[in-house]
Amino acid sequence: MNNEVLGSAWALTLSFILWNVWKERNNRIFKNIKKSSQFIYDLIIKHINKTVITTIRNLPSNPPSATNWRILCRLELQDIIPQGLVRKVSIVDRDLDVWHPPPKGFLKFNIDGASKGNLSKAGHGGVLRDNKGDILCIFHGHLGKATNNLVELIAMEQCLEFLVQENRQNMIMEADSALVINSVKRISSGTKPKKASSNWRLIQVFQRIQIHLQRLRTVSFAHVRRKANKLADLLANQGVIYIDNMVVMNWQEVPRNRLKTECQHQANEHNTLFLRKAMREGTVNQ
Repeated sequence: MNNEVLGSAWALTLSFILWNVWKERNNRIFKNIKKSSQFIYDLIIKHINKTVITTIRNLPSNPPSATNWRILCRLELQDIIPQGLVRKVSIVDRDLDVWHPPPKGFLKFNIDGASKGNLSKAGHGGVLRDNKGDILCIFHGHLGKATNNLVELIAMEQCLEFLVQENRQNMIMEADSALVINSVKRISSGTKPKKASSNWRLIQVFQRIQIHLQRLRTVSFAHVRRKANKLADLLANQGVIYIDNMVVMNWQEVPRNRLKTECQHQANEHNTLFLRKAMREGTVNQ
């Protein structure tokens, strides 16, 4: 990655911190005006962001590393990365067994497919959460009879279609199928659907995924293990049980029933595991 962006940001950080702390000190002493630490932090980020964007001469030519991407997100500078590079960003550098909240300014969609056997009853499901781990919406649907790979891929396609319809950007997509994630990454990087698979049914789904990706500016794909994807698995099995079309519900509109209770319990468990891990490592919640 071109270091000009981060270099400029780091060069400005200390100056803006000292300046804003000095102003706050004077306001408190001479004007008896107090601002919260969060307000001062947001002001510093705003100054850094505005100055870097107006002074940068050369846009990055390589995708940033996972660490640099997180720094850019915290400084709200992710939009400075060209669209083609964003899709090559790897922001997954952590334990695959623990669900992690997305960086600030991003949302995370966990998806899964379930099948009671090859070419048997199948369903798909997913959950959208914010950087605090709060559930924003859930979906599940029945798919009739399908293979394991096909049902996982259709789950991804349906999710991307929903994001396009809702005009959602800055997304992280997670699934516990490495095959699906790696295949979609190839499509995102420009691989033609016919080269991603020799199965005509999968090729058709890849073609629809390719169309959706062209309308999503910032989306990243990550593989996790099943333990970190339990909530999506719960919803996918819901799709197997109930023979209906895809059901998408805003979390606040989900009726108080057994499914909502189980979803909330699973989300709480994910958040607890992440907090325990963060405390052990001495890291700060995103």
